Amino acid sequence: MSTEPTLVELDSRHRAALGRLARHARYLAEVDDDGVITLTPAAVVSALEATLISRRPDLLRPSERSKLVAVKADRRHGG
Repeated sequence: MSTEPTLVELDSRHRAALGRLARHARYLAEVDDDGVITLTPAAVVSALEATLISRRPDLLRPSERSKLVAVKADRRHGG
């Protein structure tokens, strides 16, 4: 599903309200060298699941394996 570009303005604390744009509760955020911010829907797995996946990646379909990203929790935001 594609939408028309929507202007998103930041508040004084540099927060953006995604409102109707967001379809998921969690996203991985990446910023490229040009300042483009990309949000990709994310899922959180338990430490046990992460260990299992790292030991047996063959349990996942190849398309799922390519989407795996390890992210260190940001302590400032309750992670």
